[in-house]
Amino acid sequence: MIYIDLIRNSSNLSIMKLFLAQIGELFYKRPFTLSYADVSKAKALIKEKNVVGVFIDEAPLLWRVLKNAALEKEIAAIKGLSGPDWQLNVILSGTQAELDRLYECDGALYTRFMHRKAELESWKNDYEGESFVKGFMYYMPLKQQSIITPDLLEKLAAVSQTRIKVNDKIITYWPRRAIADHLREACRLEIERGREYINADSIREAQAKMLNADSAAELLERNLRIMEEVNER
Repeated sequence: MIYIDLIRNSSNLSIMKLFLAQIGELFYKRPFTLSYADVSKAKALIKEKNVVGVFIDEAPLLWRVLKNAALEKEIAAIKGLSGPDWQLNVILSGTQAELDRLYECDGALYTRFMHRKAELESWKNDYEGESFVKGFMYYMPLKQQSIITPDLLEKLAAVSQTRIKVNDKIITYWPRRAIADHLREACRLEIERGREYINADSIREAQAKMLNADSAAELLERNLRIMEEVNER
């Protein structure tokens, strides 16, 4: 599965360019371009590596940023990837309301993508949530296995809890992106220490680091020491 994040490439919203570049980076020695030779190599590698689809994250960014011919070009690229030439499963990601706005731009796009859809729910501290964490940790570059305990999951839920106001109602949820961010930061901290595994304390320390709380505490302590030294003089 090829992953394309349009937010990270908002200054270069060319789905086909990003798609070919990803194919080249993953399976070849350089990113592919739109040249005829590179397109041919990309098609061959897709079959050889059994690439089955492309996931386009934040797809509604297309209609928010592009207009007229530029927007039509990207919609054509989406349809082309799912058509007979590339024969890939294309997944468009975004909120339902914004995806509906994108579908309004092209009737054929609507008929291709409206009949099969799924909603990714927020993370929950249950069996599926634990499986999500274990699956994410599988891909982290830690040399030791991390034991996913109830304490770790509870801490992860506490630091990732988010509240937003929608239609005058407060909604509480746990974004999977926040879960991944805290796990990634916890892994980074433990790798720097050489411990190579995470636990509940790692999650707490990751949150403090992300909120810059540790840095603020260290700065305050250092300033107090300086003041004490000055007073002693």
